[in-house]
Amino acid sequence: MRTLKGKILIAVTSVVVVAFLGCWFPISHMMRKHITAEAEKETARQASLVVRILEEEIRSNRLTDELLSELADDLECRITLIDGSGSVIADTEGSPKSMDNHRDRPEVAAAFSSGRGSEIRYSRSLGTTMVYAAQVLSVGNDRQVVRLSYRLSALDQAIKESLIGLMSLLLITALATLFLTQILIRRLFRPLDRIVAVAGEIASGHNVPFPIMKDQELQRLSGALDDMSRQVHRSMDELRRERGDLETIISSMPAGLILLDGKKSVRMANRYAKDLLGLQSGVLLPGRLHPLIEEAAEGSCQSISMDIPEMGIFIGATAKPIESGILLVLQDQTEEHSLDMARRNFIADASHEFQTPLTSIGVTAEFLMEEEDPKVRDKYLRSILEQQKRLTELVDDMLLLSRLEAEPPSEEREKMDLSELIEQVVADHRAHPMASKIRLSLSLPEKAPCIGRRDDLARAIGNVVGNAVKYVRQRFDGEQGGSISISMVEEERSWILTVEDNGVGINETLGASIFERFNRGDRSRSRSGWGQGGYGLGLAIAKRIIDSHCGKIELVNCQGGATFRISLPM
Repeated sequence: MRTLKGKILIAVTSVVVVAFLGCWFPISHMMRKHITAEAEKETARQASLVVRILEEEIRSNRLTDELLSELADDLECRITLIDGSGSVIADTEGSPKSMDNHRDRPEVAAAFSSGRGSEIRYSRSLGTTMVYAAQVLSVGNDRQVVRLSYRLSALDQAIKESLIGLMSLLLITALATLFLTQILIRRLFRPLDRIVAVAGEIASGHNVPFPIMKDQELQRLSGALDDMSRQVHRSMDELRRERGDLETIISSMPAGLILLDGKKSVRMANRYAKDLLGLQSGVLLPGRLHPLIEEAAEGSCQSISMDIPEMGIFIGATAKPIESGILLVLQDQTEEHSLDMARRNFIADASHEFQTPLTSIGVTAEFLMEEEDPKVRDKYLRSILEQQKRLTELVDDMLLLSRLEAEPPSEEREKMDLSELIEQVVADHRAHPMASKIRLSLSLPEKAPCIGRRDDLARAIGNVVGNAVKYVRQRFDGEQGGSISISMVEEERSWILTVEDNGVGINETLGASIFERFNRGDRSRSRSGWGQGGYGLGLAIAKRIIDSHCGKIELVNCQGGATFRISLPM
């Protein structure tokens, strides 16, 4: 038994068993010794009685063998008559002639020397243990000995019965002791059971007081436990509040927190980290984080920025060893990294784009310094003005694109008719001399209500239509056959504007990056003539404007012309 009550019961049972065995052996020995001594005394008394009877009978000359037999039957013993030489004169259970001389028998020798004697020993003739008592019988001047003997088997039976009674009494006493002990243990442990039951309820989260006990010791224990319970509940409430605050802080932090255990498995991760890495149950961390974790496991704090291409993100990660494992702090630097790369590309592309007109202006200025012909000088001056105009347009476009990317537009949106706006944009491009032989077709609803910034939308749609005019002109070179189709329909609470042309088209390898800055559909570097060799900012500006209106612009066809699809919410 593992319970305290069981242990106490086993201890008491062991004590009772040991006490029973410790009492049984000495008591049984003392009882046997006492009964044997009493048997010897009783046999001696019976021997004295037989001697008096025999002396009386001898004086009356009535002593016969029948008298000895009657006495032996009455006393349930064996009577032996021995003369002074030790020879057996008479015996109630045997023939005197066949018996040995009894002079050296201890009880007989003691009787001849002191008048009486007794002995307990094994009888070879009878094959059993006997109790002997001998006493001197005076017959005239002769001395004889009368010996009485009892079989010890009868005495053993009496001893056995006494020991059985003693054993029964001891067993009853032991069982009664155990029963009373069990009752006492139950009574003593009943208050403790109540305390344990209340402790179990408290452990389950119930706020219950400990019971009031009658016993002074248990009352002190109950009071101490009650005070401890109140302190524990206060501490638990504080821990819950602190844990709730900590979880709120961790979950709302703009950083990913991942706690790894000693086996480097994810133990806890906040929502930011789960969303950033797509962590789910049983999913391992990205492999590129493992070297950082290994270094932290060796006791060093490391930070690194890395690209995780399988997830399409760029993160900054810090691994720090803590007492319970490793703490990973993650920052999503994808946007910062993209902006940094865009900034670098922008600077490189802008430097390249500025180089051509500046070089042209410098070379033309050198010719002007040496040229004296007014007509030629006018030609060079017009070239400088043209390049200056192109630089001004480039700077304006770059400033506009920078403004769109750096901050949200500050102009308020207004209600407008998108159909009217598109008609105006198309009219402006149709009036351009280079679009004179291009067929522009419109299919617009009568009214297309929309909310947005009129100038920005006009700029975005104008850039798309202008690109179509430019590349159709490039293909047909002022001949008939060029066409641009512009249509708009309503679809799922959005206006879908489609601009389709049959110009030179766009290389499939460039289609994915056509909306990036300084990317041109034809890669032409030519600056001769209207519509040739743009800077690749028109579609980038259009995309930023459409995105700021929660819309979408995409290239849906780039073979045999180009088809752009613009979606704007109503």
